[in-house]
Amino acid sequence: MRGPDRARAQYRAFISGPRRCRRPAAPPATIAVLPLENDSNDPKQDFFASGMTDEIAAALTGVHGLDVVARSSLVPASALEPRP
Repeated sequence: MRGPDRARAQYRAFISGPRRCRRPAAPPATIAVLPLENDSNDPKQDFFASGMTDEIAAALTGVHGLDVVARSSLVPASALEPRP
């Protein structure tokens, strides 16, 4: 095929070919790990709650397709408590 016949054949193939619409990419899933609280009466155990929070956040960063919000981006829980 040459010239106009080839162009017509390409046009027909283009028109009759499968039409695939691209779907917009879904936004990534995002999670925030809120700080754990020390419910014991021992203030020396605060490091344990903080360490567990860090470990959970670190483990979640390894999950493909999941974004973890930075700890510094979270509002401290003390800021949410009503003041007397």
